[in-house]
Amino acid sequence: MSKSKKRLNSGVSYSFSEFFGQARCIVIPDLQRDYCWPTTHVKIEGRPTLLQNYVKDLIQASESKGDITKMGLLYGYEYPADVVQLCDGQQRLTSLFLITAVCTQRLVKEGLGESDECKRGVALTSQGSVSRLQYAVRDSSLSFLNNLTAEPRLYLGGIENADWYSREYRIDPTVTNIVQAVNQINELANSLPICRKLLAYILDNISFLYFDMQSREYSEEQYIILNTTGRLLTPTEHIKPRLLGKLSDDPDKLRKYSEMWEDWEDYIWKHRDKDNPNFTVDEWFDRLLQIFYLAEYAGRGSEASKETASFSSYQKILQGDQKYQFPADSREEVCSTLDTIDAYFKVARWIDENSIPLRLGISHSEDNPVPCTSLWEYISSNDWRQLASLQQAVSVFNALKRPVTMTEYSDEELTSWAARILELAWVQTQYKSDNVDVARFLSYIDSVTIDGESLYARSIESNLFSEGLRNKKFPVLKDVKNSAPLGELEIALQELSHLATSKGRIGYAFDLLDIINPEKIKELVGILRATTERPSPDFKRALLTYGEYCYQNGWCQRGLRYDFAPSTTYFYNQLHKSDAPYGKIIMEFLADALVDGDPHKLISRRINDCKPVLPLNNEVLASAIKLLFEDPRWFEMMGDGRIALQGNHAFAMCGTRKHDCDRRILEKDLLDKIDKVLSLLTGWKIGNGYLIYRWHPLSKDGVWVRVSGEFRNSSGSSHEFQPYVNVEGERKEWEAVKTALLQSFPEYKYLDEDNQYIHLPAITADEHDAIASSLQKFLELVKSNDPYKAD
Repeated sequence: MSKSKKRLNSGVSYSFSEFFGQARCIVIPDLQRDYCWPTTHVKIEGRPTLLQNYVKDLIQASESKGDITKMGLLYGYEYPADVVQLCDGQQRLTSLFLITAVCTQRLVKEGLGESDECKRGVALTSQGSVSRLQYAVRDSSLSFLNNLTAEPRLYLGGIENADWYSREYRIDPTVTNIVQAVNQINELANSLPICRKLLAYILDNISFLYFDMQSREYSEEQYIILNTTGRLLTPTEHIKPRLLGKLSDDPDKLRKYSEMWEDWEDYIWKHRDKDNPNFTVDEWFDRLLQIFYLAEYAGRGSEASKETASFSSYQKILQGDQKYQFPADSREEVCSTLDTIDAYFKVARWIDENSIPLRLGISHSEDNPVPCTSLWEYISSNDWRQLASLQQAVSVFNALKRPVTMTEYSDEELTSWAARILELAWVQTQYKSDNVDVARFLSYIDSVTIDGESLYARSIESNLFSEGLRNKKFPVLKDVKNSAPLGELEIALQELSHLATSKGRIGYAFDLLDIINPEKIKELVGILRATTERPSPDFKRALLTYGEYCYQNGWCQRGLRYDFAPSTTYFYNQLHKSDAPYGKIIMEFLADALVDGDPHKLISRRINDCKPVLPLNNEVLASAIKLLFEDPRWFEMMGDGRIALQGNHAFAMCGTRKHDCDRRILEKDLLDKIDKVLSLLTGWKIGNGYLIYRWHPLSKDGVWVRVSGEFRNSSGSSHEFQPYVNVEGERKEWEAVKTALLQSFPEYKYLDEDNQYIHLPAITADEHDAIASSLQKFLELVKSNDPYKAD
């Protein structure tokens, strides 16, 4: 017996015509979304739709008469007999159905209605006046296809002008997309030869691998399978038929939960990334389901193991090594699972409507003291499943699931509760965020309730948290009720916590402040924002009066490297790491600033009235520190605060890397000399090290000559000035300049093979006017030989 006459078997490949068989009807059930390929654009030249791309590929394949083309996996269940409820593959199958209908009608129009492929096409698309593809997404979609099949000539165009095409059809997205699809197919399959080849190819050369959702076992191993494109099925493509398939013999429950599932998908779709034409609901749905699962079963983390090999199934899902495993062994478990998912979608809606954040961050501006991420920003982010991120999001969902479904709590109470839970989760991620600690923390959150003991009072007793939190922060908040509005003290502590200087660790504030109240904390926050959060050159200079706060930071090309507060991270490390040596210096400054009230005035006074603290055992470092303190330009040039020592010389390092960065020699006599030279010259600049330079244009097409000079150590104890001239690019203009230079300075020396870089005799005189006049002389010589006499 032909495969087209048999019941469909799971795991068997079928051609397109075999899948429909002689009398089989394919139903797109109401749990599916609308047909969308004609309106989904591809990010390639011309931005064609997915359908247009698909038709073009099929036409090309039909022209080459290639082998069987595998179109991937179809899965569904056959109920009743000869009716397949399609759970996946509706976009591909609908597109092929419409292409078949268009090609068939073109053959009929051209008088080829009796041909074998045309008869098969007509039989595949309709049974009398009833469409063999049934869209049960909504009643209008279903009646539209039956009306269209009853008047098949309209597959060649003019559907919207038919007498039966009502207003209801015009607002049905599946209907309007099918109309667009028919128009797009007609534009591409626009001739009889194309249609005849294309129809024959679709009927016999396209195959699908079919899986029956009712007869398959539902273990993880059987569902993680590759389709013919090599793409792993998404978890939601697994769980949807797995759950709803269990309800296929209970029409009422199937309809109820199918409508519920469609409602979830519609909710996600409405918040989609509209700038992404390839957006699919499945990816965001999958992310939400992982969060829901982890929130629902957070209590399983209480026995978290430190050995990866012995991670519990909950920890493996948390780690990303395994997908969620919602219970689904019986109809009762399926209904319970679907109700649980629906409860979490209610939480998601409440979070969305009340602008509850799911992730917090470090503050970088006063306008945004506690940076936060909303629900859809979080779900769409690439780092959504980092453990620190999951800890925060899952904590909020876990804490809100029970109270959101109750009526006795106001939105204000729930908002405060969510804010406290999220802050606690964020602070804890700053200490520990490995798999074990996240699992244990989520288990802890699962054990607290909005109407239970104060979150802060209870946390004092938990060894999950640091001594600083348990001994300093939590005790001052222990009497705060979980449902109470956020108080000023909580808000002030939160702002302090989210500074880059703190990153959740605020114990140092309790050592600085005699009284812990909102006003004092906000005053400290203001001082930190003006100093450690944005370390200015003057702030770095002022710290030198409190002590020697530079620290050895490895070797570089110029010798041993030292850092002076290169970034805010420096202050965080010094204040919070036990082995950091200079926290005392920073604390002394902050204590003085709190007394003075104005950190800027304190900085000015320290610079004007105090001397730097110099190291006693390193004369070169001491002289460098003194110079850094005396001249404000050095810390400005040292963008990230580094110097390097080499022998008897110190170098200011202005790059971020150990090698190949901008350096300037920190020696006072050279600094004075370069200032005098520059004061005599206009338009000259200082470059890498002690390079003085000026560019001169030689032609209108961008040829430039640089006249420059550099101070350096001579073989003796004095310094010399080494001038040189070079060109950007080899041009005829350069030849005239080069010839004149070689005649004027016979002691020249080439430094490169292309003769584009001339090293001139060194000037050993210490007089700055001699150096300035030499540089000017070189520039005048270049100008005098410039064919364009550019100024």
